[in-house]
Amino acid sequence: MFSPSIDRGEAVAEVKMTTPRVGGNNDGVAWTGGSNLDGEKNDAPTDVLCFRPENFKEMQKQHECLKKGLPIEQRLELGEGSKISISLITWITWMMIEFTTKGMDTIFKILQTEDKTELDLVQNWGKATKEIVQAWVVRLKGDFGDKFDRENLRLSGFVVRGSLGPHLLARVISLAGADASGPELFLTAVFQVSYMTASLVRSVSNQIGNLKLNSVAGENVAKLGEQIVELVKQIECSGSVPEDLLYLVTKPYVTGTQETFRTYAQQIYTSIISGDFKGDYHEIVHKMNNFYQNLLQSDDYEPAKGGIKESEASVLQGMIAKLTKQMDHLQVSSSTSTPQSNNSEGSNNRTKKCYLCNGTGHSPFKCPNIPAWRTDEKPKDSDPKEKKVDNVTYKYCAKCRRGDGFWTSGNPMHTTAEHKGRGWNSKPQATTTTSTPEPEAGLMGIISEAPMEVDFP
Repeated sequence: MFSPSIDRGEAVAEVKMTTPRVGGNNDGVAWTGGSNLDGEKNDAPTDVLCFRPENFKEMQKQHECLKKGLPIEQRLELGEGSKISISLITWITWMMIEFTTKGMDTIFKILQTEDKTELDLVQNWGKATKEIVQAWVVRLKGDFGDKFDRENLRLSGFVVRGSLGPHLLARVISLAGADASGPELFLTAVFQVSYMTASLVRSVSNQIGNLKLNSVAGENVAKLGEQIVELVKQIECSGSVPEDLLYLVTKPYVTGTQETFRTYAQQIYTSIISGDFKGDYHEIVHKMNNFYQNLLQSDDYEPAKGGIKESEASVLQGMIAKLTKQMDHLQVSSSTSTPQSNNSEGSNNRTKKCYLCNGTGHSPFKCPNIPAWRTDEKPKDSDPKEKKVDNVTYKYCAKCRRGDGFWTSGNPMHTTAEHKGRGWNSKPQATTTTSTPEPEAGLMGIISEAPMEVDFP
C-alpha cells in the first residue's frame, strides 16, 4: 500500500506542490476528501488512501488500491425474481465508507442554493435526480473543479463498477454509459435496485398477508414463524420495509382454531393497532412460538393431536352411520335369502325341479337320472362335438359343469365356443339379488358385490 512519505533527494526541490480544491498537503503530498463547504472542510486526511502522490510509481500503487471495489460477498446484485443479494441500506453504508476512506466523498457532496448547502448523494440519494447529478459532474469537470476532482470522478467509477454484481452492472452501464462517473453510476444503481425491488416488496407482503395458521399442518406455529421470517428477510434486503409490516406478520397467527392461542394472538394484534407494542417482527414471532410451546408442553394444543374440526367430525359420523345401516340391511337380506344349513338346503331341494329330468328333490348338478356318458364321455379334438342318441341331438361343451365337460341338449344345447355361462338353461335358476344403495363416496369401498358366475349345463 502507498506510504505518504516521498524520496528525499535532489528531485524534491523540483516537485511542485499542488493543493487540492478540497483537501490539503501533508509532507509535500496532496490529499483529498471532506465537505465542499468552507466551514466544514477536513483539517486532515481520513485515511492513508486519501493521499494523491505525484511520483509515478507511488501514484500507480495508490491507484491500484483506489480502483478496487467491495469484496464479492458485499457487492450489490439483482437475482432471480428481482431479489437482491444484500440489503440496499447495507450496501450504501459500505460504499460511504469506501468513498470516505479513499478521499472521494467530496464529489458525492453536491453544492446547492448558491453553494451555501450541499446534498450528500450517498446518504440522501432519494432527494437527488439524474439531472442534478449530471449538472454537478459537468461543473466538476469544468473550471470549478480541479484535477483532483476529475481524477476522483474517474476513480470512483471504478469503485462503483467493482461493487456491483455482473447482472446489475450490465444494466447500470447500459443506462448510464461505460464512461460514466462514480456519482452517475451510483445513482443509477440505487434507482434501479429501488425500482426493481418495489414490486418484490409488494409481492412478498402479499405472500405474508395470505399465510394462515389454520392452513399449516397441525397448525404448527413454529413452522409458520419460519415461513414468515424467510419472507421478511427478502423485504429487509430491499431496504424498503413497509410501515404495516408488524400487522402483516401478526395477521396469519389470528387464523388459528385453538381458542387460547387465537386469543393471545389477537391481544398482540390489538396492541400493535393501538401503538402499545414496542418490539419488532422478531419479537412477535418469538412470543407466538413461546406461547405455542407452552401449550404443547401442557398438552392443551388440540390441533397438534391430529384432531379434526367439529364440522368435519359431524359429517364423518353421519357417513359412518349411513354405512352401518347399509351393512345391517345386507346382513338381514343375507339371512333371509341365503341357505344357512343342510336342513334348509334339503327343504329347498324338495321343492326344486330339475330341468334335466323334470324330477324334484334334487338339483341339475346332482341329477341321478342323466346317463353317465353325458359327463364321462369326453371327445378328442378330432372327434365330432355333436351327435344323436335316441333321436335326441346333443352338443359337447368342455366348459360346462365347471370345466368337467357335459353333453348338452334341449334349449341350453351349445358347444364349447357357444358357452355363455348363466342364461343357457331352458329353466335358469332364479338369482336372488339385493338392491343395495351405493356406499358413500369418499369412505372406503368396503362393500363390493360382484355376482358369482355359475356354469349350468
